[in-house]
Amino acid sequence: MTVALHDLLPAGLRRSWAVDGTCPDLDLYSLFRARQIADLHATAVVDAKGKLCYTALDRKVRCLAAGLAGLGIRPGEVVGVQLPNGRAAVIADLALAAVGAVALPFPVGRGSLEAQALLRRAEAVAVIAPVEHRGSHPAAELRALVPALPELRHVIAAGRAGSEPEGTIPLSGLLRSDPAAFVPARPDPDSAARILVSSGSEAEPKMVAYSHNALAGGRGNFLASLIPDGTPPRCLFLVPLGSAFGSNGTAVTLARHGGTLILLDHFTPEAEVHATGVVAGRPDPRVADIHITDPDTHEQLPDGEIGEIIARGPMTPMCYVASPELDARYRTPEGWVRTGDLGLIDEDGVLHLVGRLKDIVIRGGANISPAEVERELAAHPRVRDVVCVGIPDRLMGERLAACVVPRGPEAPTLDSLGEHLTRRGLERRKHPERLLVLAELPLTPAGKPDRAALRERLAQPARTAPTPAAPAPPLAHAG
Repeated sequence: MTVALHDLLPAGLRRSWAVDGTCPDLDLYSLFRARQIADLHATAVVDAKGKLCYTALDRKVRCLAAGLAGLGIRPGEVVGVQLPNGRAAVIADLALAAVGAVALPFPVGRGSLEAQALLRRAEAVAVIAPVEHRGSHPAAELRALVPALPELRHVIAAGRAGSEPEGTIPLSGLLRSDPAAFVPARPDPDSAARILVSSGSEAEPKMVAYSHNALAGGRGNFLASLIPDGTPPRCLFLVPLGSAFGSNGTAVTLARHGGTLILLDHFTPEAEVHATGVVAGRPDPRVADIHITDPDTHEQLPDGEIGEIIARGPMTPMCYVASPELDARYRTPEGWVRTGDLGLIDEDGVLHLVGRLKDIVIRGGANISPAEVERELAAHPRVRDVVCVGIPDRLMGERLAACVVPRGPEAPTLDSLGEHLTRRGLERRKHPERLLVLAELPLTPAGKPDRAALRERLAQPARTAPTPAAPAPPLAHAG
């Protein structure tokens, strides 16, 4: 069985972007192959093992594709990829495109229960994972899930030859397959190429299907706007290729633009910057049209008013995977995507992001945008990084808590943060009422601040979690 992946955009609209040249109208492997032929020895990948040119990469891709086809992997079937940043992840991604399969990449940091949920819902027939990664053993953990996943036929283990767990297929063996007789598939460019995994707040992670054209076209057009002279880009990836942003790796940097991927397995900066409340630029219709709508009525709002950002264009995904309830919640009948982001478009046509709809804290009936408060607190001289979250409160419904990583040896106090916000003109009702000081912010596997973990920490006894403060006076209209 193959999971049904349908397109919620009108077919004529999707086709129009291929006809007018907005999308390349080729599958990802065909695009990559054209780039390889155009410049045989250009550097494709730079990782811990060194450089790999387009021709050498293509040979490895064709070898693996031949091996996967030999295992019976067919066009349209879903294959999971849980590999760290490196050439193996790139080879796997392109090889799956070459056989016409749908890649389901997800970061190595995700636990086995989450991996099981992803593979089950996507009806994955195979998964590729490392033998060992930073003390964990993903291939063995996934092999143990096989009895609970009736569609999963193969676990392919990447690692030193001979170290693979029993019952898995060595990736090294597949890479020695003879590519001479392999004939690449030519999937419909508007069919699914990749499933992106969201690190959202649902009970299980959301999965979204993207077509070849949406990746190379819509996402490719975004990168193209940053390289107007057409020079092949050199792109340093500090996030997992298995993350949503990581889809800009093989599909965009290599296949669409013939550039170079520079990959780090992990990134541990001495100082992190948490950027919020930013000028996101002018919407580009070659990527997506943007509207601002009322979150309740869904009516389009005039410029300058804050509302939910909705988008539709060449970059728009096909659908959620095996989740019709999410399609109903986050897609309009005309195919627009409800992003859940709050923003506005100013009089100059510039889009501003101001926060997340689901992150809004409702204190005494009034809305507070954590992103707005974070943006102001980030300017405090003793704040290196900050995330604000709502915590339940019996009287006010919710109160705002600031989770702060100090800059320097002395941490700020709640009073000093309040004084800082007052000087910057932020009204008193938006000030944090609890403070949690941390050495580092907890992060999700995708590298985002883990707000759920922070809320859990704040719910612990006061001796280990927050610093209480005198509560702000209730609002006059609070009920």
